[in-house]
Amino acid sequence: MAQDGQPELFGYALKWDTEYRVGWFTERIARGALTDADMSDVRILFNHDPNMVIARTASGTATVGMDDTGMYYRASIPNSPFGQNLIESLKRGDITQSSWAFSIREKGDKWEYREGVGDIRTITSVDTVYDASPVTYPANPDTSVATRSYKRNGGEYESEGTPQTQLIESITELLNDTTEYVDCLNEKADMMTMIASVNADLKPVGDELSAKAKTKAAELTAFITELAAAVPVALTGIMPDAAQAEQQRNEHTETLNCLGRALSRLEAIHKQKQ
Repeated sequence: MAQDGQPELFGYALKWDTEYRVGWFTERIARGALTDADMSDVRILFNHDPNMVIARTASGTATVGMDDTGMYYRASIPNSPFGQNLIESLKRGDITQSSWAFSIREKGDKWEYREGVGDIRTITSVDTVYDASPVTYPANPDTSVATRSYKRNGGEYESEGTPQTQLIESITELLNDTTEYVDCLNEKADMMTMIASVNADLKPVGDELSAKAKTKAAELTAFITELAAAVPVALTGIMPDAAQAEQQRNEHTETLNCLGRALSRLEAIHKQKQ
Protein backbone atom coordinates (compact mmCIF):
# COMPACT_ATOMS: atom_id res chain seq x y z
CA MET A 1 0.00 0.00 0.00
CA ALA A 2 1.40 3.41 -0.99
CA GLN A 3 1.65 6.37 1.39
CA ASP A 4 -1.53 7.91 -0.04
CA GLY A 5 -3.47 4.78 0.88
CA GLN A 6 -3.86 3.62 -2.70
CA PRO A 7 -2.88 0.08 -3.74
CA GLU A 8 0.67 -0.21 -5.01
CA LEU A 9 1.81 -1.84 -8.22
CA PHE A 10 5.16 -3.62 -8.33
CA GLY A 11 6.79 -5.51 -11.16
CA TYR A 12 9.95 -6.20 -13.11
CA ALA A 13 10.09 -4.53 -16.51
CA LEU A 14 13.12 -6.64 -17.40
CA LYS A 15 15.30 -9.36 -15.92
CA TRP A 16 19.04 -9.53 -16.46
CA ASP A 17 20.46 -12.15 -18.80
CA THR A 18 17.03 -13.66 -19.54
CA GLU A 19 16.82 -14.69 -23.17
CA TYR A 20 13.57 -14.14 -25.06
CA ARG A 21 12.61 -14.58 -28.68
CA VAL A 22 11.97 -11.47 -30.82
CA GLY A 23 10.90 -12.48 -34.32
CA TRP A 24 13.98 -13.82 -36.09
CA PHE A 25 16.48 -13.38 -33.24
CA THR A 26 16.93 -13.93 -29.51
CA GLU A 27 17.57 -10.99 -27.18
CA ARG A 28 18.90 -10.50 -23.66
CA ILE A 29 19.71 -7.50 -21.43
CA ALA A 30 23.21 -7.61 -19.96
CA ARG A 31 23.86 -6.68 -16.34
CA GLY A 32 25.11 -3.12 -16.26
CA ALA A 33 23.25 -2.14 -19.43
CA LEU A 34 21.27 0.49 -17.48
CA THR A 35 24.18 1.85 -15.42
CA ASP A 36 24.33 5.16 -17.32
CA ALA A 37 20.75 5.19 -18.62
CA ASP A 38 18.54 8.24 -18.22
CA MET A 39 15.68 7.13 -15.96
CA SER A 40 14.78 10.60 -14.68
CA ASP A 41 11.25 10.64 -16.08
CA VAL A 42 9.83 7.15 -16.53
CA ARG A 43 6.11 6.74 -17.08
CA ILE A 44 4.24 3.72 -15.78
CA LEU A 45 1.65 3.02 -18.48
CA PHE A 46 -0.84 0.28 -19.18
CA ASN A 47 0.05 -1.52 -22.42
CA HIS A 48 2.48 1.31 -23.31
CA ASP A 49 -0.55 3.52 -24.00
CA PRO A 50 0.21 7.22 -23.27
CA ASN A 51 -3.51 7.75 -22.67
CA MET A 52 -3.49 5.24 -19.80
CA VAL A 53 -0.99 6.70 -17.31
CA ILE A 54 -0.74 4.87 -14.00
CA ALA A 55 2.08 6.88 -12.45
CA ARG A 56 5.25 8.81 -13.24
CA THR A 57 8.61 9.12 -11.56
CA ALA A 58 8.80 12.88 -12.24
CA SER A 59 5.59 13.44 -10.26
CA GLY A 60 6.70 11.25 -7.38
CA THR A 61 3.94 8.68 -7.89
CA ALA A 62 6.37 6.03 -9.15
CA THR A 63 9.92 4.82 -8.62
CA VAL A 64 12.17 2.63 -10.71
CA GLY A 65 15.36 0.89 -9.69
CA MET A 66 17.69 -2.02 -10.24
CA ASP A 67 18.54 -5.05 -8.12
CA ASP A 68 20.05 -8.50 -8.68
CA THR A 69 16.95 -9.60 -10.62
CA GLY A 70 16.53 -6.72 -13.05
CA MET A 71 14.85 -3.33 -13.38
CA TYR A 72 11.77 -2.99 -11.19
CA TYR A 73 9.04 -0.39 -10.97
CA ARG A 74 6.77 0.59 -8.11
CA ALA A 75 3.72 2.78 -8.62
CA SER A 76 0.75 4.13 -6.72
CA ILE A 77 -2.37 3.12 -8.66
CA PRO A 78 -4.64 6.14 -9.19
CA ASN A 79 -8.01 6.37 -7.43
CA SER A 80 -10.04 6.46 -10.62
CA PRO A 81 -12.32 4.18 -12.64
CA PHE A 82 -9.31 3.20 -14.75
CA GLY A 83 -7.30 2.48 -11.59
CA GLN A 84 -10.07 0.34 -10.11
CA ASN A 85 -10.38 -1.65 -13.34
CA LEU A 86 -6.63 -2.21 -13.35
CA ILE A 87 -6.69 -3.41 -9.73
CA GLU A 88 -9.48 -5.88 -10.53
CA SER A 89 -7.61 -7.23 -13.56
CA LEU A 90 -4.47 -7.68 -11.48
CA LYS A 91 -6.37 -9.45 -8.70
CA ARG A 92 -7.99 -11.86 -11.17
CA GLY A 93 -4.64 -12.65 -12.78
CA ASP A 94 -5.66 -11.29 -16.17
CA ILE A 95 -2.51 -9.14 -16.29
CA THR A 96 0.67 -10.91 -15.22
CA GLN A 97 3.46 -9.56 -17.43
CA SER A 98 5.47 -6.39 -17.88
CA SER A 99 7.42 -4.68 -20.61
CA TRP A 100 9.40 -1.49 -21.16
CA ALA A 101 10.23 1.12 -23.79
CA PHE A 102 13.82 2.20 -24.25
CA SER A 103 16.51 3.35 -26.66
CA ILE A 104 20.10 2.18 -26.80
CA ARG A 105 23.33 4.08 -27.28
CA GLU A 106 25.42 3.93 -30.43
CA LYS A 107 27.15 0.54 -30.38
CA GLY A 108 25.06 -0.33 -27.35
CA ASP A 109 24.45 -3.88 -28.49
CA LYS A 110 26.43 -6.83 -29.76
CA TRP A 111 25.59 -9.89 -31.84
CA GLU A 112 26.66 -13.50 -31.81
CA TYR A 113 25.54 -16.72 -33.47
CA ARG A 114 24.86 -19.82 -31.37
CA GLU A 115 24.37 -23.21 -32.95
CA GLY A 116 20.83 -24.44 -32.40
CA VAL A 117 19.61 -20.99 -31.31
CA GLY A 118 20.55 -18.64 -34.13
CA ASP A 119 21.37 -14.95 -33.86
CA ILE A 120 21.52 -13.48 -30.36
CA ARG A 121 21.43 -9.77 -29.61
CA THR A 122 22.77 -8.57 -26.26
CA ILE A 123 21.81 -5.05 -25.13
CA THR A 124 24.88 -3.65 -23.36
CA SER A 125 24.18 0.08 -23.01
CA VAL A 126 20.74 1.68 -22.75
CA ASP A 127 20.45 5.42 -23.40
CA THR A 128 16.96 6.25 -22.09
CA VAL A 129 14.15 4.37 -20.37
CA TYR A 130 10.81 5.87 -21.41
CA ASP A 131 8.24 3.70 -19.70
CA ALA A 132 7.62 0.51 -17.78
CA SER A 133 4.24 -1.10 -18.27
CA PRO A 134 2.06 -3.92 -17.04
CA VAL A 135 0.88 -5.44 -20.31
CA THR A 136 -1.51 -7.94 -21.82
CA TYR A 137 1.27 -9.07 -24.15
CA PRO A 138 4.95 -8.15 -23.62
CA ALA A 139 5.72 -5.66 -26.38
CA ASN A 140 8.36 -6.57 -28.91
CA PRO A 141 11.37 -4.33 -29.31
CA ASP A 142 11.63 -2.66 -32.70
CA THR A 143 12.86 -5.43 -35.00
CA SER A 144 13.63 -3.00 -37.83
CA VAL A 145 16.00 -1.08 -35.55
CA ALA A 146 17.56 -4.38 -34.45
CA THR A 147 18.06 -5.37 -38.08
CA ARG A 148 19.87 -2.13 -38.88
CA SER A 149 22.07 -2.67 -35.82
CA TYR A 150 22.79 -6.25 -36.89
CA LYS A 151 23.84 -5.20 -40.36
CA ARG A 152 25.95 -2.37 -38.95
CA ASN A 153 27.83 -4.98 -36.92
CA GLY A 154 28.57 -6.97 -40.07
CA GLY A 155 25.74 -9.50 -39.82
CA GLU A 156 23.97 -11.05 -42.78
CA TYR A 157 20.88 -12.50 -41.16
CA GLU A 158 19.25 -13.40 -44.46
CA SER A 159 21.80 -16.13 -45.04
CA GLU A 160 21.39 -17.61 -41.55
CA GLY A 161 17.62 -17.79 -41.06
CA THR A 162 15.18 -20.19 -42.63
CA PRO A 163 13.09 -18.90 -45.56
CA GLN A 164 10.07 -18.79 -43.24
CA THR A 165 11.93 -16.71 -40.65
CA GLN A 166 13.19 -14.30 -43.30
CA LEU A 167 9.67 -13.93 -44.69
CA ILE A 168 8.24 -13.12 -41.26
CA GLU A 169 10.97 -10.52 -40.70
CA SER A 170 10.32 -8.92 -44.08
CA ILE A 171 6.57 -8.74 -43.40
CA THR A 172 7.20 -7.23 -39.96
CA GLU A 173 9.53 -4.57 -41.35
CA LEU A 174 7.06 -3.75 -44.12
CA LEU A 175 4.26 -3.41 -41.57
CA ASN A 176 6.37 -1.12 -39.37
CA ASP A 177 7.31 1.12 -42.31
CA THR A 178 3.74 1.25 -43.63
CA THR A 179 2.36 2.03 -40.18
CA GLU A 180 4.71 4.99 -39.85
CA TYR A 181 3.67 6.24 -43.29
CA VAL A 182 -0.04 5.99 -42.42
CA ASP A 183 0.54 7.96 -39.22
CA CYS A 184 2.44 10.60 -41.20
CA LEU A 185 -0.32 10.89 -43.81
CA ASN A 186 -3.01 11.35 -41.16
CA GLU A 187 -0.91 13.88 -39.26
CA LYS A 188 -0.24 15.97 -42.37
CA ALA A 189 -3.87 15.73 -43.45
CA ASP A 190 -4.98 17.17 -40.10
CA MET A 191 -2.39 19.92 -40.35
CA MET A 192 -3.54 20.93 -43.85
CA THR A 193 -7.16 20.96 -42.67
CA MET A 194 -6.25 23.20 -39.74
CA ILE A 195 -4.29 25.64 -41.95
CA ALA A 196 -7.12 25.74 -44.47
CA SER A 197 -9.68 26.47 -41.75
CA VAL A 198 -8.02 29.79 -40.84
CA ASN A 199 -7.26 30.97 -44.37
CA ALA A 200 -10.11 31.23 -46.85
CA ASP A 201 -7.75 31.50 -49.84
CA LEU A 202 -6.04 28.24 -48.93
CA LYS A 203 -9.18 26.33 -47.98
CA PRO A 204 -9.97 24.77 -51.41
CA VAL A 205 -6.46 23.44 -52.04
CA GLY A 206 -5.94 22.53 -48.38
CA ASP A 207 -9.16 20.53 -48.18
CA GLU A 208 -8.40 18.78 -51.48
CA LEU A 209 -4.88 17.75 -50.43
CA SER A 210 -6.08 16.69 -47.00
CA ALA A 211 -8.75 14.47 -48.55
CA LYS A 212 -6.19 12.86 -50.87
CA ALA A 213 -3.87 12.15 -47.95
CA LYS A 214 -6.69 10.54 -45.96
CA THR A 215 -7.70 8.46 -48.98
CA LYS A 216 -4.15 7.17 -49.36
CA ALA A 217 -4.00 6.41 -45.62
CA ALA A 218 -7.22 4.40 -45.93
CA GLU A 219 -5.80 2.47 -48.89
CA LEU A 220 -2.67 1.62 -46.92
CA THR A 221 -4.76 0.54 -43.93
CA ALA A 222 -6.60 -1.88 -46.23
CA PHE A 223 -3.25 -3.12 -47.50
CA ILE A 224 -2.11 -3.75 -43.92
CA THR A 225 -5.26 -5.79 -43.35
CA GLU A 226 -4.33 -8.00 -46.31
CA LEU A 227 -0.73 -8.20 -45.10
CA ALA A 228 -1.73 -9.31 -41.60
CA ALA A 229 -4.06 -11.92 -43.06
CA ALA A 230 -1.15 -13.37 -45.04
CA VAL A 231 1.03 -13.96 -41.97
CA PRO A 232 -0.56 -17.26 -40.80
CA VAL A 233 -0.20 -18.57 -44.35
CA ALA A 234 3.45 -17.55 -44.34
CA LEU A 235 3.98 -19.48 -41.12
CA THR A 236 2.71 -22.77 -42.51
CA GLY A 237 2.69 -22.50 -46.30
CA ILE A 238 6.40 -23.10 -46.81
CA MET A 239 6.89 -25.61 -44.01
CA PRO A 240 6.62 -29.20 -45.33
CA ASP A 241 6.42 -30.82 -41.91
CA ALA A 242 3.34 -30.14 -39.75
CA ALA A 243 5.20 -30.53 -36.45
CA GLN A 244 7.91 -28.17 -37.62
CA ALA A 245 5.27 -25.68 -38.74
CA GLU A 246 3.67 -25.76 -35.29
CA GLN A 247 7.05 -25.18 -33.68
CA GLN A 248 7.72 -22.18 -35.92
CA ARG A 249 4.25 -20.83 -35.19
CA ASN A 250 4.96 -20.97 -31.45
CA GLU A 251 8.30 -19.23 -31.92
CA HIS A 252 6.61 -16.40 -33.77
CA THR A 253 3.60 -15.95 -31.47
CA GLU A 254 4.91 -12.59 -30.22
CA THR A 255 5.42 -11.40 -33.79
CA LEU A 256 1.83 -12.32 -34.62
CA ASN A 257 0.60 -10.50 -31.51
CA CYS A 258 2.58 -7.44 -32.54
CA LEU A 259 1.06 -7.51 -36.02
CA GLY A 260 -2.44 -7.86 -34.58
CA ARG A 261 -1.99 -4.93 -32.20
CA ALA A 262 -0.61 -2.72 -34.96
CA LEU A 263 -3.52 -3.63 -37.21
CA SER A 264 -6.08 -2.86 -34.49
CA ARG A 265 -4.44 0.50 -33.82
CA LEU A 266 -4.47 1.44 -37.49
CA GLU A 267 -8.10 0.47 -37.90
CA ALA A 268 -9.02 2.57 -34.85
CA ILE A 269 -7.09 5.55 -36.26
CA HIS A 270 -8.83 5.13 -39.62
CA LYS A 271 -12.29 5.07 -38.01
CA GLN A 272 -11.50 8.25 -36.04
CA LYS A 273 -10.48 10.04 -39.24
CA GLN A 274 -13.69 9.19 -41.10
